[in-house]
Amino acid sequence: MKKKNSFWGNVSLILVGSVFAQVISAIALVVLARIYTPDDLGVLGSYVATIMILGCLSLLRYDLAIPLPKRDEDGAKVLTLSLCILTILSCIAGIGCWGYGEKMTEICRVPNLLEVIWVVPFGIFGIGLGLAITAWMSRRGHFHGVSLSLCLQSVTQAVSQIGMGFGLLGALGLVLGNWIGQIAAGVYNLSIIWQKDRQLFKGVSIQALSEIASKYRRFPLVSFWAGCAMILNHHLPILLMSGLFGKAYAGFYLVGQRVLHMPIALISRAVGGVFLPEYARTHGTEESDKIASGLFRKLILLGFPFQLLIGLTAPITIPLIFGEKWAHAGWMAAWLAPWLALSLVSSPISTIPLVHGQQGREMLAQLGLMLSRMIPFWLLGNTWEPDEVFQVFAISTTVSSVLYLFWIASLAGETLVSIVLFLGNALMRSALLLISPLCLHYFFQSNWLTFAVVALIASLWLMYLCQSKWRPKAKSKDA
Repeated sequence: MKKKNSFWGNVSLILVGSVFAQVISAIALVVLARIYTPDDLGVLGSYVATIMILGCLSLLRYDLAIPLPKRDEDGAKVLTLSLCILTILSCIAGIGCWGYGEKMTEICRVPNLLEVIWVVPFGIFGIGLGLAITAWMSRRGHFHGVSLSLCLQSVTQAVSQIGMGFGLLGALGLVLGNWIGQIAAGVYNLSIIWQKDRQLFKGVSIQALSEIASKYRRFPLVSFWAGCAMILNHHLPILLMSGLFGKAYAGFYLVGQRVLHMPIALISRAVGGVFLPEYARTHGTEESDKIASGLFRKLILLGFPFQLLIGLTAPITIPLIFGEKWAHAGWMAAWLAPWLALSLVSSPISTIPLVHGQQGREMLAQLGLMLSRMIPFWLLGNTWEPDEVFQVFAISTTVSSVLYLFWIASLAGETLVSIVLFLGNALMRSALLLISPLCLHYFFQSNWLTFAVVALIASLWLMYLCQSKWRPKAKSKDA
């Protein structure tokens, strides 16, 4: 395997690209909320959830095996196998969507997807291509290319969606813009692989692909089902909301969730893509425990408070930025804040069980998370008010996410006592960040002043986050 720069240096490199990409996405979301309706964004939410679920699963989880082989030539075989499977399953999805689209949307209870269902197979291929190619580039240490591709995808997607919005294409413009951004990043990454790595693919053959598929068969046989549960955990709620409560309600959820998910995407892209190959390379050594434990502590002490700050002030800031018609999205974001703050910590290190060979336990954990999130909709969706169901969903999801974080952190080498202490420390930091904006809002009743203070605190905190050296420290018994 190609020699790489330091783990923490690579994290910082991708973090810069992620920050730029998320800033562009944030600005674009404000514009999109002004030129599109909640119904349009509800359709986009249903489309994105569908292609994320099917796109991730269309690789049969072989993309997670790309960083694992010791030899780059074997990694190239896993990548090729992944892309072959992706192409076949995307074509099958095309037959289903183009031939039986209306029937499929009726069965899945997402009728608002019908108007854009013909784009779904292309979206599935775009998602799968991005996941597989990014895993390979992280393995090979092309982190500068990964960083630039994030920026390219964000810019092309924003320009396309805004341009098509002014062209009055409605929800179709949002969907096509999303796909254009995926393909732009994919083509750029493929050009880098062609220039730097094409020699590694000379040994690829049908027999070699068959052997590599057999060697890593636990990924489609075991990890696939855990992946199903994990992906459904994140994306099925918006489909259920769309079917039960209408596409406008799903649109409010999309805006609130996307605002809070930006820090998660920023950190996960910067850290997760670097963490898995490095952790797999050092697994079984003291260095791997040091990396995992140090990363957990950085995430919970730096990321958790920032996420809570953004989420708990969302009822004030979202209507101010996006317009009063999106006030309900701010309310929903506040309820989602604890869950997504926990997700920011656990998501980048969620691949630890795969390296430990605990795919079975990971599958059970993901099934538990999925049930905790789906049961409120299944039991209460047809009898309770939508907002009441949503509150129960947010609470049950937060509780299950706490339990999941404790398990992941224990695999990273943390003790129960240290996890509790670090979580308590993170909550104290969150309270300190929230005191100023909430007190100012209470005494002055000025939304703009509150927003200005939140923006200042968030900017300073983000600068500190980016400038942090991200180096693991020796373990201690307390926080």
